[in-house]
Amino acid sequence: MKIAVAGAGIGGLTVAALLGQDGHDVAVFDQFDSPRPVGSGLVIQPVGQAVLAEIDALDEALKLGNSVYHMLGFEAEAGRPVLNVRYDNDGGPRFGLAIHRASLFTAIWNTVQRQGIALHQSAAVQSAKDGILTLQDGTEHGPFDLIIDAAGVTSPLSPLTSRPLPYGAIWGTVDWPETALPITQLSQCYRRADRMIGALPIGKMPNDAAQKAAIFWSLPRDKYDDWLASGLEKWKAEAVGLWPEFAPFATQITAPSQMTMARYSHGTLRKPYGTGLVHIGDAAHRASPQLGQGARRPDALRQVSQVTCRHLSSDERHFHTAISI
Repeated sequence: MKIAVAGAGIGGLTVAALLGQDGHDVAVFDQFDSPRPVGSGLVIQPVGQAVLAEIDALDEALKLGNSVYHMLGFEAEAGRPVLNVRYDNDGGPRFGLAIHRASLFTAIWNTVQRQGIALHQSAAVQSAKDGILTLQDGTEHGPFDLIIDAAGVTSPLSPLTSRPLPYGAIWGTVDWPETALPITQLSQCYRRADRMIGALPIGKMPNDAAQKAAIFWSLPRDKYDDWLASGLEKWKAEAVGLWPEFAPFATQITAPSQMTMARYSHGTLRKPYGTGLVHIGDAAHRASPQLGQGARRPDALRQVSQVTCRHLSSDERHFHTAISI
């Protein structure tokens, strides 16, 4: 099959690598001028790690990331555990792979480069119809047997209407400090339902040997300007007062620009496909990562790569089964 992938994020590059391995002619289109990831840290669950292994990206991801064996969150005032999830004991074969998005992107990007998959940069997608992909500059590419929409939350190809969620978070990346918190654990602290703070040990960034942590603080989606106006010292005092163990992380934040606001929405396409078109990732389903269990989506990308050309038009129900997430 001749396949176009719209979007060169983690999902788009992974599905391109899988499809390329299956012998398809794959081209990736993205608006960036040069490859760059967006975001902070995340956790890749074992099923996702298996897909990274299949595209020969796991070894590099393991060298950059950090193995997490425990996810622990507790209520600040009473000390009651709210989240308590274990994998294997420390050193066991099953764990969550905590990693910065830049490191994960690098591992997958290198795989795509080794495969020689065609990448069209500065190629912002505008529309897709009858196998033709049209860019914002008016140029057309195709025809393609299949177009995969991996263009994320702002995808112009997706009909998804999502509902804004009231809470988002500010995220930052700091060095892993001298701390009593285990480096094999995602640690979170809550105050009722209106405050959540956390520290995730995410391993190393590309070209940086220092161990890193992703830190986050929940914030109403419309309160970022208020947070800026209040000043860092007020925020750090509140955070450390809520969770004293957060102090060595907070002291590394010296400018508001080190923390990035992320706003979330929720929605799911009832039919994430059409004739010759399929939506994956945030183009098909959006939710807050704070409400999830880590990245499992690469498993769905393996299913997408198994679809065959003869089913695209003759039997959409079979195609839906093949790509269901």
